[in-house]
Amino acid sequence: MASFSSLFDPPELQTSDYVYEAKYLLAYRMSLFLAVTIGILDISLFIYFNLTTALVALVALLFVVWAIYQIRKTGKYLVPILIFNLVGAMACLVTLFGVKDQPHMVDMIWMVINILFTFIVVGQRWGIIISAVHALSITFYYLFLSQDQLHLIRNLTDEQVYTTGINVFIGFLIISYLSWQNI
Repeated sequence: MASFSSLFDPPELQTSDYVYEAKYLLAYRMSLFLAVTIGILDISLFIYFNLTTALVALVALLFVVWAIYQIRKTGKYLVPILIFNLVGAMACLVTLFGVKDQPHMVDMIWMVINILFTFIVVGQRWGIIISAVHALSITFYYLFLSQDQLHLIRNLTDEQVYTTGINVFIGFLIISYLSWQNI
């Protein structure tokens, strides 16, 4: 049981750089939080939506687990979290443009999570890049492709509505957690 509980605490750093230590702890704890929430979300997406959506979430889950492993192994957070955030951005884009039978209103929530996590942990330059990618993609989507969503949303099954609600709830839970940990 001691080994399981030690998973929640990353290896101690030998640094007097408080900013680096705070980002390191936030990166690690947020990655653990994302692993749990994306895992739960992945199961519900697999059951109530489609395999493609579940596979996108599974790839994101695998990369966040990889990031946790790398942080624990090396004591460094920047490269694993940058790679995870780039994969997260790609997952948002694949879902937005590649999955037609899923409500995309939740994609913006995941984009906001991706942007905040990148700005706070990785830095301003990558935060701006990720923000620009998401802003351009969501703008393009809503200008040219969103009409199909109206029909889809009206025809969701009860289970799909509940799963979408869980997705939105998890997204806001993650935004709240990220904000709380940052403060």
